[in-house]
Amino acid sequence: MALHVTANFPGGNVCQPVVDTASDVSGVTFYAHPKAGTEALWFHFLIKDSASNVGKDRKMRITLCGLEEWMEPSFAGDLLPVYRPQGQGWHRCSSGTVNTEPDGRFRVTWWIPHPEPQTEVALCFPYGRSELESLRSKSRNYWAEDVIGMTEEGLPLRRWSSDYGGLDNRKSGLYLIAREHAGETPASWVVDGVLQYLARIKRDPFLVWAIPIADPDAAERGIHGASTYPLDVDRAWGESPARREVRCIQTDIQRWRSHCKPVLLVDFHAAEPHEKDGVYCEIPDPECFPEEHQAAVKWANVIQHELQSAYAADDFKRMAMQSKQTPNTILCDYICGHLHLCALSLRIPYSRIGTKTLSQKNYREIGEAIAKAMINKSGR
Repeated sequence: MALHVTANFPGGNVCQPVVDTASDVSGVTFYAHPKAGTEALWFHFLIKDSASNVGKDRKMRITLCGLEEWMEPSFAGDLLPVYRPQGQGWHRCSSGTVNTEPDGRFRVTWWIPHPEPQTEVALCFPYGRSELESLRSKSRNYWAEDVIGMTEEGLPLRRWSSDYGGLDNRKSGLYLIAREHAGETPASWVVDGVLQYLARIKRDPFLVWAIPIADPDAAERGIHGASTYPLDVDRAWGESPARREVRCIQTDIQRWRSHCKPVLLVDFHAAEPHEKDGVYCEIPDPECFPEEHQAAVKWANVIQHELQSAYAADDFKRMAMQSKQTPNTILCDYICGHLHLCALSLRIPYSRIGTKTLSQKNYREIGEAIAKAMINKSGR
């Protein structure tokens, strides 16, 4: 058996992989690569076996180190990575085994089938250009895709729209943003579900503009994207934006609000990696944004009702954290405080809700429920 680990592909990430083929069961121990950021969580790599014809019905260990900055050891078993053997679909790992060192550091080990010629392993289901092309195909070109600008590293920043509207258009407008933190792929899968459903029913009462991947540079380079130096996309808003991507999206939001009657902006994120209570909504602070808070509560109520207990957390409506030191630099604060529009953030678990493990189908079902809630609130 000759194992080789590589992350040399778009979105790839692995740090210091150590291959063990001497033990009775082979394994790979690794870290997530911070890639000049302050947080390391996203990983996505390939394990290649040049002698995978040896033995059958065996398993391989994959062991992640360095989770201390994210969670306590008692929560680590709730993180369930995904894997994809060559020629197959994605699968979830079962709960891992946590091993704690005397000094408090710990590592988590999961088991995946082996041998295989090659197997992809990732924190969660990757979502990139090929998934967007699949969405376009399934939507039968219902959505127009346009480049609204270039990122800091020269990649196209793409926006999807159901209609361009116009300066005299009074159609209600929704603006959807996902993946301000590139490693939070559940956000893109849920937006995928929203867009697929709206394309399928073809009676959308809204003018919908959507950014499925707000930080393409980080997505392409395999960077988790939260708390990157000096600022990640979600924290770079304000009258003078601190990121190129934010400037492009701000300009596009101004176009959107002049081409419709803007009613809501939704910012899709993943929850903390160990959270499993369900989808929850962060709404504006009533002291800072009283009118926007009241509007967001109404939207949150209909979304919670549509998600129901299958997907919604019991504590569904939560107060968003607003920065007192640097006001309006987080996206939703900026939308509420500077543009005086209603905005909320939806947080999607990475791995499971209660004992239910989440698949791509589940993420799309969450997106479909959110789309239905928006239509129900419009009364159409």
